[in-house]
Amino acid sequence: PKRIMHIDLDYVYDENLQQMDRNIDVLIQRVKDMQISTVYLQAFADPDGDGLVKEVWFPNRLLPMKADIFSRVAWQLRTRSGVNIYAWMPVLSWDLDPTLTRVKYLPTGEKKAQIHPEQYHRLSPFDDRVRAQVGMLYEDLAGHAAFDGILFHDDALLSDYEDASAPAITAYQQAGFSGSLSEIRQNPEQFKQWARFKSRALTDFTLELSARVKAIRGPHIKTARNIFALPVIQPESEAWFAQNYA
Repeated sequence: PKRIMHIDLDYVYDENLQQMDRNIDVLIQRVKDMQISTVYLQAFADPDGDGLVKEVWFPNRLLPMKADIFSRVAWQLRTRSGVNIYAWMPVLSWDLDPTLTRVKYLPTGEKKAQIHPEQYHRLSPFDDRVRAQVGMLYEDLAGHAAFDGILFHDDALLSDYEDASAPAITAYQQAGFSGSLSEIRQNPEQFKQWARFKSRALTDFTLELSARVKAIRGPHIKTARNIFALPVIQPESEAWFAQNYA
């Protein structure tokens, strides 16, 4: 069995470099004491805790780098405590170019799709430009740091009212679905197939991202993914998350 620890670098980082060194030393000792075998190491900064990633912990072409500490902490953990490192990365919740398509939802009775105010603000996986830019972030991480795998964040989800963005509607129609979410929701069989279509689209995107990483770091890179509990214990809830454990 594996003993796995999630590490949030927001709590390790300090503007005082001496304090950060002490934080890293304490962290590594804790990992040793707990006999951890694998660390899921956060590669993105989220000091506000709102899930929208505006900064990262590695050099890249698209977002501000808060500090170049991911590779340093990963190397120290690997060499001093012997753990496997998985880079913990978002899939859709990136604060990238405002012209990129965002996931939109269409509540019952509404005519205009909008960004959900209480959900992760996510980029649409059906926008080719989104896929290209998110892929660039994964490539930049892979080119800068050594690690054993990727952990995909739990932001790869779509509710049963999402995605109602224009690229998503086009993708549904190309797959044989109605262009109306209301019509899809009123047809139980089509609704079920639509949920599975979205689940596969999200899974395919994570596979695409892992392929970009493997092209740089090698085929040994492993993958893991955070998903919500309900799709595991109640498979029918795939409709509410577009996540499937099967």
